[in-house]
Amino acid sequence: MVGKDIYLKHTEAIGIISHAYHELFRKRNDREETSFVLVGGLSAEIYTAGDYTTLDIDVLLSDDRVFSEVMDMLEFVKEGKSWYRDDINISIEVPSGPFAGNYDRRRQIKTAEEYIINIQSPEDIFADRVRAYVNWDEENHIKTLTTLWKLHELDTLYIESNLETPEEREFLEDFQKFYHDSARQSVKLESKVYYINLSDGDIDSEPYEGHEYLEISNGIKTSPSEYTRNNGDFATLVGELVTLQVEFKIDSTSYYESDSETGFTIYEVTKLDGKSISSADFIKEYAPHLAKDSNN
Repeated sequence: MVGKDIYLKHTEAIGIISHAYHELFRKRNDREETSFVLVGGLSAEIYTAGDYTTLDIDVLLSDDRVFSEVMDMLEFVKEGKSWYRDDINISIEVPSGPFAGNYDRRRQIKTAEEYIINIQSPEDIFADRVRAYVNWDEENHIKTLTTLWKLHELDTLYIESNLETPEEREFLEDFQKFYHDSARQSVKLESKVYYINLSDGDIDSEPYEGHEYLEISNGIKTSPSEYTRNNGDFATLVGELVTLQVEFKIDSTSYYESDSETGFTIYEVTKLDGKSISSADFIKEYAPHLAKDSNN
């Protein structure tokens, strides 16, 4: 909760600053129209509900003079492009570059204290993170991309139009396919019964003669934490065995690209009823016992 408390505090601070900026601008210029848009890290933190954490707070605005007056009034100290207050541990930067995206797609949010903040669109944040991941190998952005994808209905046509290279567009296509495949597999797995083969630990879609099986009832729940297509990456699956849950890993590439009709090869059993366990111990000690219980 500490990280979430910080981002909520920062969001409220931006709300106060934005309100003061617009009020002073109207007083100084006798007109309404001006821009003050939250961009960058804190925007991503807001759209991911604190799942992405940052200390970067960036705003783009149209009147530096008015903004400087507001920050002086609120007792911020300027250093380079940044304004900071040590007592509340907050630093705000005004980037010199243009708005990276479409200004007309900006959104408005209301803080707990009912201040209004203009904020760049989630699509613009998504496109920015795609560029960072593809061009600079910034792996930490995968989590942000995943959360944005899950929490928001993104305009993928707009995102694609805002990408700059074939590599970026290829990544977007593969990313979309990954989550399309994930959703398709989730529906299939949750609607079928699967069986753990007690001789080798593989999961089969039907029991074969001459083998002893442990039934996974109520379907298998999949929980891919984030986008992954590389060799050596794994998908985590959770199934119900009698009254316990078993969690196991399978190769992510074969899982997402298969039709799930023939079952899967377990890479590793990781947990039983929330407790860590090895594959060998599961097959040797627990699976036969559970199979006996399920037959009674």
